[in-house]
Amino acid sequence: MSAAEKVERSLVRKLAEVKGAIDRIAKNGHNDHFNYDFATESDITSAVRKEMAERHLIMFPNVTNTLWEKVARKNGETKLCTLTVEFTVEDGDSGETRKFTILGQGEDSMDKATYKA
Repeated sequence: MSAAEKVERSLVRKLAEVKGAIDRIAKNGHNDHFNYDFATESDITSAVRKEMAERHLIMFPNVTNTLWEKVARKNGETKLCTLTVEFTVEDGDSGETRKFTILGQGEDSMDKATYKA
């Protein structure tokens, strides 16, 4: 494989193409309490999925840590879940990978805190 072919197939280049192909993600969600619009997870997924698939890119999540805390509220107790998630983006053509880690938090009085995080 020549240097030009390797550059053409680079993971970073493909990710840049995905970014360039997605002009704007519609904000279909609305927060009534604070009165603002936001892009939902499904809005973002819908915009990104096709562009990544066309370039043979896939992303794998891996939960590396889960922390639970009890939170006292006026009407009882809730649970706060903090997740540490490592994402790996893999190029199906070259096998090249990039990893990044994010934290997410979700709070719920029942069993939905993990999904909110």
